[in-house]
Amino acid sequence: MKKNFEKIYTNPVFSGFWEWNFKTETAFISPDFRTLFNLDACAAIDKPYLCSSIILKEDEPPLLACLEEHIKSGGKTPFYIKSRYHRPDKSVFSAVCSGCVTEWDDAGNPVRMIGCHTSCLEDSLKSDFIIENADEFKTVFSLLPNLICVISREGYFTKLNSNWVDLLGYEIEELKKKPFIDFVHIEDLKATSEEVQKILSGKKTVNFINRYLKKDGSVIWLEWNAVLSKNQTQIYASARDISIRKKFEISLIESEKKMHEDHEKLQASFKEKEILLRELYHRTKNNMQVICSMLLLQAYDTDDKNVQNILGAMESRIHSMALIHQKLYQSGNLSNISTYEYITELAQMIAENYGGKEKNIKLACDIDDFSLNIEYALPCGLILNELITNALKHAFLASSSDGGTVYLAFKKRPEREIFIEVRDDGQGAIKNFDPARNAKMGLQIILAIVEHQLEGNVIFENIKGFSCAITFKEKDIKSLYEIK
Repeated sequence: MKKNFEKIYTNPVFSGFWEWNFKTETAFISPDFRTLFNLDACAAIDKPYLCSSIILKEDEPPLLACLEEHIKSGGKTPFYIKSRYHRPDKSVFSAVCSGCVTEWDDAGNPVRMIGCHTSCLEDSLKSDFIIENADEFKTVFSLLPNLICVISREGYFTKLNSNWVDLLGYEIEELKKKPFIDFVHIEDLKATSEEVQKILSGKKTVNFINRYLKKDGSVIWLEWNAVLSKNQTQIYASARDISIRKKFEISLIESEKKMHEDHEKLQASFKEKEILLRELYHRTKNNMQVICSMLLLQAYDTDDKNVQNILGAMESRIHSMALIHQKLYQSGNLSNISTYEYITELAQMIAENYGGKEKNIKLACDIDDFSLNIEYALPCGLILNELITNALKHAFLASSSDGGTVYLAFKKRPEREIFIEVRDDGQGAIKNFDPARNAKMGLQIILAIVEHQLEGNVIFENIKGFSCAITFKEKDIKSLYEIK
């Protein structure tokens, strides 16, 4: 029996703390962590939550699965698991690994995690040994660095080792004079009394936690393991100071609570901004509609065809932008629109405004449906407005009833390349057409947007009708405004 006690209690109980950065793959390791695993200061530790070089291989998958659940749940599922590890002397011991992700990136991936490993004394206490005589207690008292005591059924300490004096500040005789419950924190009295009754009924206590009051009035956290003696006259108990661990756990809880509160504030802020942004889009669209109406009224007020054409072109350009704000207001996404829905409606609107049906002009569309940011949708809308309007107004002879076809393509190619093409099977442009010399305002707008804002390429062709092909690459939104 004595050898069993020496084996059980000569290994002190430690909690070793660590911090891991998933992005930089760097770790902070506390000295107690190295002491727990008997590792020297130079020993490398790969991912402290895993300790892949020393964990038993069969215990590695459950630990990683527990961590994955913690991450998938956004930290709501606790990361807490007991595993077995090898020390350098080839001995195997159990430790509980617990921790919490304290920082996440915008995509919901973990950035920083803090945690600890705590050795498991309870593995020994769960075996079937029972302390039977005073000689065995003397061995325990002389060997164990933790708190050991014997408590009578009446609730008084009858034996204590010297560690109680060092930890609580009371002398042994002072501790024996009062019921042990007098040293328990007032908020833990009920739970402690209930636990004692369980022990007296023959049940073992493993990892029961309560707070004790030191002589100076400060509070410490103790974790208890206890059994009732075979003759049921006294309780044998072992306790360890887990104050550092509890502070760490409380810090984790407070950190998680703060993260939750910050998340709720952020969600509320996002909701508020979403409402404001929707209102802004709605008002912008309405204001543009007012401007369009004013331009149309002005056009009706003059008999000058040239002025009417200018005002009509301006109204069409504004309408193409207003349509984007309308789509954004109606959608669930306040920064992106569906290309198919927007471009199809824009093309039909322009064709209707310029009498495409009356002129027997058909639209043939080949449009990829993908999400396009507003910062690209606006310039693309203006480009398409100019090209489709130009084809409807100038590609086909007014005297001809044969009409024709305007082909529209809007495609997304590999490597974030956007391809736009508008072509017709009409009469084509003038001979020797040169965009640099012959382009009017509409084509000048296209060249300015493509070359300076989108940094793309424009190719005009004047064969069997007129065509304009544009390619550009999507970039970071910020760089769109860096005019070269």
